Amino acid sequence: DYEQLNQKYYYDYQTEFISEDMDLPRIKQLDLSSTIYLRKSVLTPSQLDGMPEEQERNLRNYGAQIIFESGYLLKLPTLTICTAQHIFQRFFSRRSFIEFSLNDVCMASMFLACKVEDTHRKTREVCSVFNQLFEIKKGHERPVPVLNLSGNTYQKLKMTLVEMERYILKELGFEIFKVVEHPHKFILSFVKTLKGSNALAQKSWNYGNDSMRTTVCLHYPPQVIAASCIYLAIRVNQFKMPPGVCL
Repeated sequence: DYEQLNQKYYYDYQTEFISEDMDLPRIKQLDLSSTIYLRKSVLTPSQLDGMPEEQERNLRNYGAQIIFESGYLLKLPTLTICTAQHIFQRFFSRRSFIEFSLNDVCMASMFLACKVEDTHRKTREVCSVFNQLFEIKKGHERPVPVLNLSGNTYQKLKMTLVEMERYILKELGFEIFKVVEHPHKFILSFVKTLKGSNALAQKSWNYGNDSMRTTVCLHYPPQVIAASCIYLAIRVNQFKMPPGVCL
């Protein structure tokens, strides 16, 4: 269940990252000026190729969902999943869905994110998980047979993974470390500063996860997205704020 997974990842992340390294003075010192944010008015390569905006939005959401599910199966932390989703979204801000396979980019984005976040997974593990997901999406009955590491399917997936990883690195200028800042750590720090409840943090966290399914991370810094998630959670769920805090 998506909500249960969100809650699980929230508590895992909370135990890892509630610390003094993300207090407000530290956040103010973060230099994100080198990160390139795109204007929302600019047409994407997919739209320039004739793809309707709604169809592209659906494909981005679908790709982010595949990455989320693969991260769960690979037992990866939230940071790695978000990094993979960000890489996926940023790659398709430069290249078209018509030109590249969504499945291939999802798999390579996850493989690359594991390296960036030092949560390494072996090539065969990544290929096996994505092969299972791809077969399920095609309607294959569960359980999906284990991927034969000596078979042609694995060899093709492995070659595709390596080639797609190179494409992504090239398109992003080999500056992958510019996409490792996400709104989640800011959400927890901001809620803590506001003396908000765990329920507020959880709802804001869910909205942060949902934001990675869109192009928001390409247009705004993570601090802005985090503040927006908290604001949305307060407004939608009518959370009460401490005295003296006005929104």
